[in-house]
Amino acid sequence: MESNFYYLNFIIIFVINIFFYLNRNIIYKYFNLVDKPDGKLKIHKSKIFAIGGLIFFITIISYFLLSFLNESSFSQYTGSSYFEKTALLFGIMGMFFLGFYDDKYNLDYQVKIILSSLIIYICLSIDESLIITKLEFTFVDKILYLRELDKFITILFILLFINALNLFDGLDLQSGSYIFILVSIFSFYFKINFFIFLLIPSIIFLYLNFKKEIFLGDSGSLLLGFIFSYFLIKLYNFTSIKSDQLFILMMVPGIDMMRLFFLRIIRGKNPFKGDRNHIHHILLSKFGFLKTLLLTQSLIILSIFSLLIMKIPSLIIIFFTLMIYFFLIYKNK
Repeated sequence: MESNFYYLNFIIIFVINIFFYLNRNIIYKYFNLVDKPDGKLKIHKSKIFAIGGLIFFITIISYFLLSFLNESSFSQYTGSSYFEKTALLFGIMGMFFLGFYDDKYNLDYQVKIILSSLIIYICLSIDESLIITKLEFTFVDKILYLRELDKFITILFILLFINALNLFDGLDLQSGSYIFILVSIFSFYFKINFFIFLLIPSIIFLYLNFKKEIFLGDSGSLLLGFIFSYFLIKLYNFTSIKSDQLFILMMVPGIDMMRLFFLRIIRGKNPFKGDRNHIHHILLSKFGFLKTLLLTQSLIILSIFSLLIMKIPSLIIIFFTLMIYFFLIYKNK
């Protein structure tokens, strides 16, 4: 009976996504979320709709509604209690609509950080199993208990990953490919059924992004950043995965964000003010679009493959990934 529900849900969600694809021009005009080129940070040649997050949001909400018909299909890593479901749904709704409003009206970054932190704090207050209470590493036996800092560290972790994903969304197919990689890993390696449904909008988004019709937008980066963070924390809290292994899954966007923040701060600039110093901007000027995309995605795939398949120690993976990353950035700069 459970497998019948599963396949029925997949068919329904597939049809919903196809309906979105076939009627996308109507949806574009209705929401009118246009990302216009400015000749500085946004150098695309024509207006593009920042509506990629809507594809994922429709799929996730559809899954939520359908899952209530089959209670057991929704309990994997999310918990089956009312509070755990409420926290996840509140975070999904809150992050998507905050990002959607930001795409439409361009919120001040300080307001966005405060509101994002508030949404996450409410989720942690509802579902305490989402809180990171300790840090464990594969290379040391010592456990670092966070105690009074646990909620703060958890909020910081989620905010950093959301921001890293947002900053990584600066080149066609780059964030979409990374999202597809993570969704595939959650689906087939960690075997979380929820993410199999996200493969459909991931493919549609990649195709439409390739056609230069849509961007992910803040609604997409906030929504997916929260979703990935949520399940990474659940995996960390309920399986044997450790902090350093968690870091490798998000390492390339993460170190690029940390490098950008560090450079902006030492140059006396606002760390949240955009520039063209991202890894994709630097590689684009050296190698062109296709080689840049292949280099960034290969670095991600190589580090994750080394961790999950080859079982190479995390410190070795982190060291060599950092070496390759900085070699690509600073060679012949």
